[in-house]
Amino acid sequence: MRNSTMKYFLCRLGLLLLLAGIIPPAGACLAQEQGNRGVILPEHYPERFSGHGCIDRIDDNQIVIDDRLFKFTPDATFSTFETPYASPSHFRKGLRVGFVKDNRKIQSLWYIDWCR
Repeated sequence: MRNSTMKYFLCRLGLLLLLAGIIPPAGACLAQEQGNRGVILPEHYPERFSGHGCIDRIDDNQIVIDDRLFKFTPDATFSTFETPYASPSHFRKGLRVGFVKDNRKIQSLWYIDWCR
């Protein structure tokens, strides 16, 4: 009787460990949904982005992210992990970014990582 109880316990424990290894934590899913692919973002980053994606092209007053063209607001800001007030020159083709929009224009652009 005692041996069968131990087998039952070990089977349930094994199943639990198997499921724990297969199912990602809820926080990891949320991080991927927000576009940061599980990257831990600095405190000066916003809680949520209006959108995210990979930069295809960028110039002084507009940007193409995942084949979508956006214009910048006149007072648009650019932020990296190191500083909330980065230069637009820090951003180039191939970077994954998050952005916050004001109507149809990008108000702020945030570095996340390199696109894969």
